[in-house]
Amino acid sequence: MLNKPSFAILAAAAGFVLLAAAGHAQERIVNGEMATFSSGVPDGWVQSDPPAARLTSSLSGTNSPFTNRYTDNGFSWLLDDDLANGVDGYIQNGYAGAPQIALNFDFRLDSLVAGGTWGVQYNNTGSATPNVSLIHFRIDTNFYTAPYDGSTNANVAQAPILALSANVWYNVQAFIDVPLGIYGGTITAFGGSTTPFNGTINTTGLNALVISGTQVRDRTANVENSTVLFDNLSVVPEPASAALLGVSGLTFLLRRRR
Repeated sequence: MLNKPSFAILAAAAGFVLLAAAGHAQERIVNGEMATFSSGVPDGWVQSDPPAARLTSSLSGTNSPFTNRYTDNGFSWLLDDDLANGVDGYIQNGYAGAPQIALNFDFRLDSLVAGGTWGVQYNNTGSATPNVSLIHFRIDTNFYTAPYDGSTNANVAQAPILALSANVWYNVQAFIDVPLGIYGGTITAFGGSTTPFNGTINTTGLNALVISGTQVRDRTANVENSTVLFDNLSVVPEPASAALLGVSGLTFLLRRRR
C-alpha cells in the first residue's frame, strides 16, 4: 500500500501527464483562455442567474503566469461581488457531456474574506439552471472541495486542502470520473509547492453520469467577496484513457485502504 507521500508524488505526476495529454483532446470550454470579451463578459459565457446581476465582470490585463494549458495572452477574467446579498454567477453551458474529464483553472484573490466564497462548479447538465453540481471547488481563505452526495441531494464541504494567500496565482489540475464516483488532482501556488487532493462523489439518483457544464459563481449571500481573477479554464474528456483510469482506480483504492 502506498503511503501519503507516495500518493502526493503520484498525484502531482498524474496532473502533468493529464494536462500534457489534454492538448491532444477536444477542448470543451470555449474561450477558456479569456482571449475575447463582449460587454465585459468573456465570449462563450452567459450569466446564470439573470436578470439579477450581482457581479461585475470585466477583462483584466493581469494574466496568470501558468502556461501549462494555454500560452500567455496577457488577459484574465476579473469578477467582483459588488453587493453583499444574493448569489450569482456565469456558466459555460452546452458542451457535450463526458463521463470522465480532465480540468484546469487558475485563480488569484486580491484579499482574503472569511465566508466570502467563490466557486468553480462542474455540473451534470448544460442548462443555465443546473440540476446537480457534481463537485464544487470552493475558494475563500482556503481551497477546498464540496462533492455531491446523492443520499442527501446536497454538496458537502470537505476539510480545507490548502490555506490561501492574497495576490498569489494558483493552478488547479484535476480529474473527475463520474461513473466511478471519484475525483483527484493538485493545487499549485505559483513559485511554491504542490498539494494533492482526492475524494468521492455519491452519484445516487443521477439520471446521467456525465459532466456537461462549468459554472463560476459567488457562493455566499450577505457577504461581499474579494475580487478574484480567473484564467485558463479547460475541460477535456481525456481521462477516459486507460492511463487515467488507472490513476483513478488507484486513488479509489488508496481512499478505501485508509
